[in-house]
Amino acid sequence: MEMRTLRWSMGVTLKDKVPNEVVRSTVGVAPVTVKREPRLRWFGHVCRREDESVAKTALNLNVKGTRPHGRPKA
Repeated sequence: MEMRTLRWSMGVTLKDKVPNEVVRSTVGVAPVTVKREPRLRWFGHVCRREDESVAKTALNLNVKGTRPHGRPKA
């Protein structure tokens, strides 16, 4: 989904045979894995913390209520 959107914004199709790295560097976007790995590393730290820590409390927080679907009605 990510690469499809980037290619669409550049006007490049798969038939043009432009590599993903070229598309990402042209648009200036990092690969998803570069963003995902630090988040997973932080998640591991939070999971190993004490149950009373602020980070673990926020991770296990349950919010009451629901948000309405769709865009806000103004």
